[in-house]
Amino acid sequence: MPSPKKKPSVHAADVAVGARTLENVLIDLAEQLKDCAARSSKAEERSARAEERSARAEERSARAEERSARAEELATIALQTLSALTRDLIAIGLRTRALEKAAGMPDPLA
Repeated sequence: MPSPKKKPSVHAADVAVGARTLENVLIDLAEQLKDCAARSSKAEERSARAEERSARAEERSARAEERSARAEELATIALQTLSALTRDLIAIGLRTRALEKAAGMPDPLA
């Protein structure tokens, strides 16, 4: 059986890529990869902080919506109360006029 032939090994320092060696190109790529990883990590941190701020803003918005709904309920109650008071005042005025007329007093609006 023939013995397997050994493939010649090539060292990165011996290969030229343009004016540079393959080894230097690979070192530069490794540096760029580290830089990209650091930037990516910082971007992930900023994104996490933005998500936290967004969650807090959503909570504040939900609370504001609840307060707004409660304010609307209170405004409706206040308007209903004012309407009832107005009706009561009108009724009192009509009774007063009727009593004044029955007592023979002149109508002040006539």
